[in-house]
Amino acid sequence: MGKDKVDQSINWGIRQPAIYKGADGMNKKYFVVDEPYFALIKADSGEEVEKIYNEVVADTDDYENFQEEIQEVSRDQALVMYARTLDLNYKLKDVNELIKDFDKDESTFLSIDGSLA
Repeated sequence: MGKDKVDQSINWGIRQPAIYKGADGMNKKYFVVDEPYFALIKADSGEEVEKIYNEVVADTDDYENFQEEIQEVSRDQALVMYARTLDLNYKLKDVNELIKDFDKDESTFLSIDGSLA
């Protein structure tokens, strides 16, 4: 592999946020919230992330700037985080089930802080 190809693959690494185009053409982005509780969320925007976070994880009314807690991550980073998520029996998901769930074209939480499960 030539130097140009190696440099190019490094530039295309998982550090760049990615947009997933689902079967119906919708764009989904992946987000992480670390405080007050961890969550990995697939959504269209930071505003939608906050809505899902409020419904599933915790109320954000005490945070003046909750949007600052939301960090966009690449699809690859999100997939690795999701793959490391344990189910309620402390087991990893089956790979086929994991990919099927991850690739659903809907805004949803993918993983939340284990203390909330």
